[in-house]
Amino acid sequence: MDGADEADAAAEHVCGCFGKTGCRREDHTESSEGGQDVSDAHVHYCRPTRRPYGRIPTAADTTGRGNRVGVPGQFKKPSLPAGRLRDLNDALHALHLIAGQPSLEIMHRLLQKRISRTRLHDAFTEPRLPPWDTVDALVEILAARAPGTSPQEVLPEVHALWVLASRQRSLLNPYEREVRDEVVAIFAQQMEVRQREVELELDVPLVEIAADSLTVLEAVGVIERCFGVVLDEEGVMEAETIGEIVTLTLSALKATQE
Repeated sequence: MDGADEADAAAEHVCGCFGKTGCRREDHTESSEGGQDVSDAHVHYCRPTRRPYGRIPTAADTTGRGNRVGVPGQFKKPSLPAGRLRDLNDALHALHLIAGQPSLEIMHRLLQKRISRTRLHDAFTEPRLPPWDTVDALVEILAARAPGTSPQEVLPEVHALWVLASRQRSLLNPYEREVRDEVVAIFAQQMEVRQREVELELDVPLVEIAADSLTVLEAVGVIERCFGVVLDEEGVMEAETIGEIVTLTLSALKATQE
């Protein structure tokens, strides 16, 4: 191997000290002229042919939550507890997916720049309730791009989720949300419907959602056994909505803690 070949071979071996004095590598030698010995396998004067530390992140590193490198059209989900805000965020991500995952720039342009890129990005990635005008704008463009759907079909459900998330944030603390969700789940089981249907009808009169007195009494019995409380009988008989049953449950729990 001639001198040029030796230098090329040496250039592929980089330790990262970049020629600083005091390197403890056994093969670190310097020439009498202050440069590096080209025959030495430990070379500092040349540009490394590969990164001495780590590696260049790839698209494979950007999947899931906690992305390190942004990829156009992909947004990381925020860390959210179970609840209406996470339901809304999941719905936005699902709509974005079936719309073909348009990039932030494309969505900004489709909205004629009336919603800032920051607000659009935050609607997908921040653990807080986005403004309704931002959600409305996203539904407008994403549902229009999604095959087999339209903004008119998607908007009512997304709006209901936003209202529930807003109400949950403003009126209930974490403990009260837990109680409400449990009561809703019990009614959903007794009525043999999905939990979300009960949530959407939380303040709708019981007679309008086909919840007869027997169903209500059975649900109240389960609630009392579940929480170890006794609900006010007169209040139960006068309750007109499931939301009022939630209030009675919270009142009964408060009474046991006093």
